[in-house]
Formats: sequence, C-alpha cells, structure tokens
Amino acid sequence: MIYHLTTQTSWENAQQKGFYAVESIQIEGFIHASQQHQVARSANVFFKDFQEILLLHIDENLLTSPLKFEKATDTNDDFPHIYGVLNINAVVKTEILKKNNQNLFQF
Repeated sequence: MIYHLTTQTSWENAQQKGFYAVESIQIEGFIHASQQHQVARSANVFFKDFQEILLLHIDENLLTSPLKFEKATDTNDDFPHIYGVLNINAVVKTEILKKNNQNLFQF
C-alpha cells in the first residue's frame, strides 16, 4: 500500500474525469506518494496551511502507470513516485485527516 495526500476537491475532480493528475506530472514527471511511515511528515510539511486533507490509500498492484521508489533529495528515505496519471480504481480507500490539538496531522 502507498499513500497520496490531496484535497477533497481535487479528488472529486478526478472522479469526474476518470483519473487523477496533478501539476507535478508536468513539472517533475510523476505524482508524489508516501509509504505509511512517511505520511504524517509529508502532511505536516506540504499541507501545513490546511486543517483537513484527504489521504488516498493506493494499491500499487492496481496502478496502470509505472511506480518507482526513489531517494528524496532532502531525506535519506525512498519515496514512491507514480510516473503518469493515477487510475482511480487503484485507490482502494480514502480517509480524511484532520489536525490534532497541537495543530499537526497524525497517521
């Protein structure tokens, strides 16, 4: 299982289109994702201005785009990258994450 953080609006738009894509595909060539132990850090770094976000649970065996695990430049950890659009049927669960009373996301 891998995970991707997004907004409810972005996910609703993806469901209407039949696939999920973000700007990072055009800029970097892939969609950023996380392993389970990386979710909270990613949420707190990249979504610090949000009170609520959506976590997509992705079955990597159902992906139609290539998946590569690559070392992040700012950490010594391998992150999953989806090289292409995310087919929505690979998302097996969605979960709303809300900040706790310390103003942090937990997972």
